[in-house]
Amino acid sequence: MTKDDIAGLAWLGYVAISFVVFGFVVKSLIMSGPGALLVALGAAAFWPAAGLIWLGVWIA
Repeated sequence: MTKDDIAGLAWLGYVAISFVVFGFVVKSLIMSGPGALLVALGAAAFWPAAGLIWLGVWIA
C-alpha cells in the first residue's frame, strides 16, 4: 500500500467514526419530538452514511 492509500483509508475511517458519533450524540441529546424529524431528514440527505448514523443511534 502506498502512503496515499493509507491516508485515504485514514480519512474514510475518520469520517465513518464521526458519523457513528453523530448518531450517538443525536440519540443522547434529542430523544423525540420535532428534533427527531429534523435529524431523520438530515440522515436521509447523507444516505450513504445513514447506516453509520443509525449504528450510533442504536449504540446510544
